[in-house]
Amino acid sequence: VLQMYLPFCGISISNAKLFSESRKEYERSRALLEVVNDLFEEQTDLEKIVRKIMQRALTLLQCERCSVLLLDDIHSPVVKFSKTFELMSPLCNMDHDISMEKLSCSDWLINNSIAELVASTGLPVNISDVCQDPRFDAEAFVIFCGLGINNTMMYNQVKKMWAKQSVALDMLSYHATCSKVEVDLLKVLCRWLLTVRKNYRTVAYHNWRHAFNVSQCMFVMITTAGFQEVLSDAEILALMVGCMCHDLDHRGTNNAFQAKFATAATQLKMTGSALALLYGTSATLEHHHFNHAVMILQSE
Repeated sequence: VLQMYLPFCGISISNAKLFSESRKEYERSRALLEVVNDLFEEQTDLEKIVRKIMQRALTLLQCERCSVLLLDDIHSPVVKFSKTFELMSPLCNMDHDISMEKLSCSDWLINNSIAELVASTGLPVNISDVCQDPRFDAEAFVIFCGLGINNTMMYNQVKKMWAKQSVALDMLSYHATCSKVEVDLLKVLCRWLLTVRKNYRTVAYHNWRHAFNVSQCMFVMITTAGFQEVLSDAEILALMVGCMCHDLDHRGTNNAFQAKFATAATQLKMTGSALALLYGTSATLEHHHFNHAVMILQSE
């Protein structure tokens, strides 16, 4: 009876062993799929993705502590770590939840000879046979984790380049080269202003400076007194042109002088004021300023 029973026991034990191995393989494959899902689901924050990597490593290896050190420059012969992350298992710290500390200068970790040896050689240290460990596929896990960290760092670089491009485009929108139409309009305006300035004489008061001051006063009134809401663009332009041209070719005298000069010249049978003869003795200079302004505006 025992001889008949033992083969069935052997078959049961063999089936149980095969089931256990298949179960472990399933758990390992599922864990790797979860790692891939975690790493490629979050690629915007380096600290978050390192936290997920360390949490998965603690779960797969069933260890008490996990540390990740990021090299500052992989091409430099001097080993220097830029960032250090540490995660403690809740099994060794029952009073607190799983927590992670980002240590910028931890003497115990950064200056540790094991960490420096791993960084300089790129080989695992103090592991008997990681490739045969049924709990953990080190090669696949490291590849996926490296891809996740690399993608996250590349994403940060892309964000910086995008910000740089946005700033450059924003600057170009304000400081780009002006168009030919704008240049031509500015040339016309400058030529007209210079012509008006040239047609003011160097008299004591009614000169170009007086015309500019009056124009500035009108500009302040328009912009601060709310005239822009009442007047049209054409009316505002007429006011500014009128201020610029209101004393064109002023001779430094007034209308009374022109009238008296014309009367005295008539009595003495002499040629009097040309302005009075042309415009009369009523508002002589005003007529002259107006006609002079019209002449400049009509000229090319």
